Amino acid sequence: MIVNELAKQYEIDIEVERLNHEAERYALLRNGRSPRIARQFIESIK
Repeated sequence: MIVNELAKQYEIDIEVERLNHEAERYALLRNGRSPRIARQFIESIK
């Protein structure tokens, strides 16, 4: 997933399962999955 690669780049230490779950939740609340939404999610948790 894009979010996993972005988390590595930003050196975010979080369990992969939790990261994916939270990213999915974030995407659903914002009406879609895209690289832009993934980056916004990562920015929101860093």
